[in-house]
Amino acid sequence: LQNDWYITGGSSGGSAAAVACGISEIALGSDTGGSCRNPAAHCGVVGFKPTYGLLSRHGLVPLINSLDCVGILAKRVKDVSLALDAMAGRDWKDSTMVNCEKIDFTLSENFSPKSLRIGLPKEFYTPYLSADVVKYWKLISSILEREGGCKLVELSLPHTRFSHVCYHILGCCEIASNMSRYDGMEYGYRANDEISFRSMLTSSRQESLSDVVRQRILAGNFFLLKK
Repeated sequence: LQNDWYITGGSSGGSAAAVACGISEIALGSDTGGSCRNPAAHCGVVGFKPTYGLLSRHGLVPLINSLDCVGILAKRVKDVSLALDAMAGRDWKDSTMVNCEKIDFTLSENFSPKSLRIGLPKEFYTPYLSADVVKYWKLISSILEREGGCKLVELSLPHTRFSHVCYHILGCCEIASNMSRYDGMEYGYRANDEISFRSMLTSSRQESLSDVVRQRILAGNFFLLKK
């Protein structure tokens, strides 16, 4: 550790750091809105969020059910593909899984990046991007095209400007629902408050849930009560 102020950029940052420093070849995390991919980018490893319903979420603590996925982190794309191939498959304990035939996700020895077509959404070029991000975006794009032989295609995602608002509203609503189980009775921390049931429940949630979580619960309940 060179700098105590460096962050790994997400809730699965520990998994990314473990792979980056060689503790493990492959690590798992949970990815809802970038919690595997952002730490991977910060640590210089590969972060992968699979298609929703491809990997079982049975046993995963839910945050936003409609977006939660099990993510995979590794130093090489090939290792990610091996982990994905080993984990993919029907699990009857997860009703959200895609019911399809087993697919081979391992990379062929003859795989060539020339077969890839990569989309570059023009809406992602915003005035708020830092100069460094733009610089390396263009650098990596040119490397993929020039040295990798990939086909880069500029495309448009016209509803991008609504994505953050939709994510915030849906996310807060589902977080409010999922966090309601942590009442100190059946799940989670229980406060040492025996004045009354209501007092114990209030103290348990006040002491165990962070300010950010409480803000999201409050916003979620607000949205859920709106007509």
